[in-house]
Amino acid sequence: MSPKVQVLLLVVGLITFLAVHAEEELSETEESERSCANEYQSCNWTNRPCCDNISCVL
Repeated sequence: MSPKVQVLLLVVGLITFLAVHAEEELSETEESERSCANEYQSCNWTNRPCCDNISCVL
């Protein structure tokens, strides 16, 4: 296998790995954001309560 093909496969593999890792991190962040609302974010007590009993926008 030529060095150019090896480099191309390495780059494609690295990009794929980083894309999968970023997708997992994004889904974890979205999940934690859905669980509670931080200060100055909209919230309601039935679907999205305020984090740590701080004031949020109702």
